[in-house]
Order: sequence, then structure tokens, then C-alpha cells
Amino acid sequence: MYLKRYNNDLISIIVPVYNVELYIDKCLKSLVNQTYKKTEIILVDDGSTDKSSIICDNYSANYDNIKVIHQGNSGVSAARNKALDNAKGEFIYFVDPDDWCEPNTVEVLYNSLNESGADLAYCSKFINKKENIEITPPKLRNYIKTYTKYGDNDNTYILDISESLPLHLFGIFASGLYCGMFKRNLIEKFHMRFDTAIFKAEDWLFYTQYLSRSKKEIIVDIPLYHYYQREGSIINTYYEETDKGIEKGRYILQQFENYLLNANIPKEWYSTSLSQRYFQSVLRFSINIWNFQNKRSFWGKYKKIRMYVKRYIPYSNIDVESLSLLQKVLFKANSALLLSAYGIMFNTAKHVKLIISCKKSIFCSTINNK
Repeated sequence: MYLKRYNNDLISIIVPVYNVELYIDKCLKSLVNQTYKKTEIILVDDGSTDKSSIICDNYSANYDNIKVIHQGNSGVSAARNKALDNAKGEFIYFVDPDDWCEPNTVEVLYNSLNESGADLAYCSKFINKKENIEITPPKLRNYIKTYTKYGDNDNTYILDISESLPLHLFGIFASGLYCGMFKRNLIEKFHMRFDTAIFKAEDWLFYTQYLSRSKKEIIVDIPLYHYYQREGSIINTYYEETDKGIEKGRYILQQFENYLLNANIPKEWYSTSLSQRYFQSVLRFSINIWNFQNKRSFWGKYKKIRMYVKRYIPYSNIDVESLSLLQKVLFKANSALLLSAYGIMFNTAKHVKLIISCKKSIFCSTINNK
């Protein structure tokens, strides 16, 4: 992809590990077979109770560039922080233990970052599901108004953070850590670490903080990372919403707002980004409460939504005019009933899709066996 090659810089690849014995081998195979060889692979076993730690130790015994750190179960944020504290590379690349990379992922991101002088290199990804594989987002350039083409490749271009940050925040560019390669000196300069006080959105907050301290980003519009969406992962599982958890939700948005204030982006982008993220949090809460795995009664779920609306929706910095029609209705109605209806419809549609998928799989299996 690039004519000029760099091979002098050490790259630290960080993988937090917890009970992923079914997936970690594929992940590590993809990392040890990278075309860029000057890497240190830091595996932080966060108190796994399955065979994950044994698999990690076996890899470490066979590959000199793999280092395993064992610690008691402290959460993914603490695991990544431990790895950052021990990292020696000039660049940082994060990988989730149930995902895997294309053979040239590290090389392409490293070369693009090093040649361009940008603060962050970002690529698109595959979303691997049981049913299919998606590439997301399709053609990033379609969403960009102004950019500088980099080199002779139509798939690579540079953006100022003032334009790229809002696109990350709106979800046009996925804000997963695994799509980006980071500069360790920038991370250390601003003492960036993952917030151990929260167990969800910790990667999003870190990513936002890093972007807010950056000046330029180079986009490689090629899928280089395989994100595996499994049923047992955090994002696909119901989690109990406690009062403490709701307060942490407010805390996340407040931290997000602080990071935006540090970013050099237009005021209208700031207000819109904050409003959009706020409503995404509200809708996700409703979806989670009405998840079919939640064993609360119908009335119990509704009361939880009503309490959430009362304590969470009054947020002074919301720019109502920047919201979609659905969001405006929810905001102005301040309605637990409407949020409940949204959560029920979303989960019902998801459940119906799952049933259809299962029946299709059974039907296809029956046909193939005949």
C-alpha cells in the first residue's frame, strides 16, 4: 500500500483477556502473524477462570515478543491501564480478545501514521456475526465534506480533528479502540488512562479524550479489523441498572462534555455532539430495561424507566433544535411511556429476527442433511 517502509519503531499491542478460551487462540494467531514484526504483545489476564490464562502462557513460552501479566479480576479498564503502564512501544494498538486482524493491519496503520505525521490512524472494520459479515462503515469518504487525499491511494486521506471528531461522536466512524493506532507520547503527555469507575463506555471515553487532544487523523478506508459480535459480550447482554449505575451514566456524559470542551471544534458541533450522545444513552437505557432477559415485572420495568426519566432527562446543555424528530418528541414529552414503547419495540424486533434466523438455520441444516 505504501512505497516507503518503516521498521524501527516498536509497537505495543494490548489485549485484555477474561474468559475467552474459545476465541483467544484465533486472536493471537492473527497477531503473531502480522507482516510488521517489531511488536510487543501485552496480554493482561484479568483473573480468568477458564483456560484463557493457560493459552496465553503457552503463547508467551513460544513467542519472545509476547508478555503475559496476570492479575485478579479488576475489569477491562484496569487491565488496559496495566498494559499501558508496562508498554514500551512508540505506538499503541488495542485488540479485543475475541476479535482478530488482517495480516497487514499493524503495518498499514503504522506506515500511514508515521508517514503522515497525524496523531491517529483509523481504519474501517468487518463486523463478523454468525449469520453474515458486514463492512462498516461503507465508504467513509461519502460522509466527509472536506479532506486531503494522502499519497496516490484513493482510500487514504487526512482530516483535521475539528471535522473527524464529530463524525466519530455521531457514530459515522466507529469509535472502537481497535480501529485506531495511537501515539504513546500523546497518551502519556496528557496522562490518559481508562476510567476504572465505569464498566461500559470506558473505551469510548478514552477515545474521545484522545481525539480531543489530537490535531490530525489519517483515515484508511479499508477494513483491516474483524470485530466479532457474540451473544455473550457486554454489549449484547442485559445488565442490571442500579441507582449507582444511573449516576455513573450521568458521570460518563459529564466527562464526555469536559473532553469536548478541550477539543478545537465549532460550538454547534459541540452542542450537537453532546445532545446526540445524551439521547443515545437514554435510548440504550430503555432498550436494556426492556431486554427479554430482564425478569422484572412489566410494572417494575416501567417504574425504572419513569425514575430514569425524572433523574436523567433534565439536562441543561441539550440543544433541542439539533435533535431528530423522534428525539424532540421524547425530550419535550419527557415521557416514560414513549421510552418504554421504544424499548419494547426494539427488543421485540430483535427477538423476531433471532427466531427467523434460527428457523432458517434449522431449515438449511435439514435440507443439507437430506
